[in-house]
Amino acid sequence: MYAAAVDYVGVSNMFTFTNTIPPYWNPYLEMFHEMVGNPKKDSVLLAQVSPALHADKIKTPLYVAEGTNEPRVNKAESD
Repeated sequence: MYAAAVDYVGVSNMFTFTNTIPPYWNPYLEMFHEMVGNPKKDSVLLAQVSPALHADKIKTPLYVAEGTNEPRVNKAESD
């Protein structure tokens, strides 16, 4: 359907994202885990929705734009 796709500052691994929550989010951590997923209780769900764990299924060229200082997206996972 599309000739190419673009990912701009997208979270590629939900485990990395949920495990790097900044300390100032702690008051909202329970709500965050309810909305996004808890890395312990919802590990199957997070694995299913983490693009980095399904890179082998990409069938169209993908351009990934990521800042080198993004704290919750691991550069190695973006690469």
